[in-house]
Amino acid sequence: MPHLAAEASVDVERTPEAVWRYVSDIEKMGEWVDGVSDVRLTSPAPYRVGSTFESQYHYRGKDFAVAYRCTQLEPPRVHAMESTSGPFPFKGRLTLEPAGAGTRVVNHLEAGSDSWFTSFMFRALAPLTRRMLRGQLAKELRKLKERVEAAA
Repeated sequence: MPHLAAEASVDVERTPEAVWRYVSDIEKMGEWVDGVSDVRLTSPAPYRVGSTFESQYHYRGKDFAVAYRCTQLEPPRVHAMESTSGPFPFKGRLTLEPAGAGTRVVNHLEAGSDSWFTSFMFRALAPLTRRMLRGQLAKELRKLKERVEAAA
């Protein structure tokens, strides 16, 4: 199954610790990730590597249940996860690094195809599809920036 990787970044005018408090609170995912709602931890607290959680995801006009697993957690620098079920496979990694008085947040996503059409898009139209995915990641990071800066 073909995969497509893309990334985007944004500078947030808050410390890495302040950004970390927001992005590591998985229940806040629905506030900044398009299509995601009703996020909840499905494994015992505290949240750590190996923890599982789920959400609803609105995609192509339908709602899906998506299950996730935390694959990397290095406060306040790296938060990574992967889907374990849902409409398509993906791996995501947020990295935070100091940038001046604030924080640069980089969102890297590797998405797998969910259909023959998506497989075709990944193969035949990779530059266009990657640009679309990068645009979606950038849009979500702008929402993240707004939420974190407004919360402080």
